[in-house]
Amino acid sequence: MVNNTFEPEMSIAFGAGNYELTRTLLRRACQLALIVALVLVLVMLSFGPWFLVHWTGGHVPPSRPLLSILLVIVVLYALWSTCGTLMTSTNQHQRLATYYILGTSVACVLCYVLAGAYGLYGAAASLLISEIVMNLYVVPACLRIARDTLPAFLASMLHYPPSLRPASLLARIRRSRPGFES
Repeated sequence: MVNNTFEPEMSIAFGAGNYELTRTLLRRACQLALIVALVLVLVMLSFGPWFLVHWTGGHVPPSRPLLSILLVIVVLYALWSTCGTLMTSTNQHQRLATYYILGTSVACVLCYVLAGAYGLYGAAASLLISEIVMNLYVVPACLRIARDTLPAFLASMLHYPPSLRPASLLARIRRSRPGFES
């Protein structure tokens, strides 16, 4: 949802040589993706075990540690896949595909080895390793494309413009009167 919304704008900004806008779009897309991912993680941590018990009629016992590992994977995936949108929108995704194939191949081998030794936790760990590998390649590559730095990018994840603050959004809603034409 986030990636498809931002991709055309990233492409236009990069094509026009507007690196400031490209950087801002990348930052806002990642920020939004991480917010959505974190909300989903909180919901799943709160209700996931209950849902699993009721969905399976109590036949599958919930495992909070396993669920926690899988939810960390969701957050890591949200970050690299959203950053990767900049690579695809600027037609620089060939290496991304190579790293993805490499990462998933390593994850398959690790899954076989780790699942044999540690069961489901080993399988989840192999996925976690794959997502870390993707983040280690994709995030720096996208920051180079956007001419951004890691410290500035990370700081931007905790900052949002005043126009998006709740009070400002409410004021904008109050000023607009949809459906009332003069």
